Amino acid sequence: MNLLDAVLIAIATFFTVRGMLRGLVLEVASLAGILVGFLVASSGYELLAPWVMRTAHLGEGAARFTAFVLLLAATVLLLHGAARLLRGLLRLVSLGWLDRLAGGAMGFAKAGVLACVAVLLVTAFVPPHTDFIATSRLVPLINRANEAALQHLVPEDLRRRFEAGRSALERLRKLPQTLEEMLHGS
Repeated sequence: MNLLDAVLIAIATFFTVRGMLRGLVLEVASLAGILVGFLVASSGYELLAPWVMRTAHLGEGAARFTAFVLLLAATVLLLHGAARLLRGLLRLVSLGWLDRLAGGAMGFAKAGVLACVAVLLVTAFVPPHTDFIATSRLVPLINRANEAALQHLVPEDLRRRFEAGRSALERLRKLPQTLEEMLHGS
């Protein structure tokens, strides 16, 4: 195990513990609050903007922006409040432990996604023979997960673009070595 493995394990531990402390209900509500809030704000800011313009004496652009932010924040707060009530109900019926356990699993899953993205970026931009990649015990496992995700979750045209970009980066990465070999006659 090397430093990269230790960092990945620390990230997984942090997100798992955080998820257990917050519980599944709050973890899901925070994500849902942002998504639903964006949808509510996107569809309602134009209705609220004239009122904001009159009340706050703002220009049209500032009023639209403020209306969007207000709707987003109100939705996030509303869902967060509902999640706290639901969390309280779960504790009341002695299911708080289940909420925390599922929250830990959700936190671990978030850490897994973050690790996959981080390793994808590291392996795309750092030479594969670099010590901290080559000696990592977790990178090969995470790379298999990334390959499966690319195969099954990413549309074929986007996957082809990603592979073409990765191949181009690999050729660019080898260019300095090739030039050095040409200059030194190796």
